[in-house]
Amino acid sequence: MADRDSEDTLLMKVGVVQRSSIAIVALADQLASAQDSGSNDSLNGIKESDAYKALEQTIPSVADIDFSRFLRELETVNEEINEMDQILRA
Repeated sequence: MADRDSEDTLLMKVGVVQRSSIAIVALADQLASAQDSGSNDSLNGIKESDAYKALEQTIPSVADIDFSRFLRELETVNEEINEMDQILRA
């Protein structure tokens, strides 16, 4: 019986990790779309999305993320990333 309980616990943990991973990918896709549109209005629905809500359940601190700021900061390092990529490919 104890083996079955630990197996169930492990399966639950794997399920949480899989859901979180899927939510991260979906949220990243939504953020990329919002960034491509160039409009802050696109970010308004992010916190209402299923991906965000699923992630918030497993990682409550996601509520503290300022997505507008995150995208702005990401834009500033994008050039650096491209430069590093060119150096590595040379």
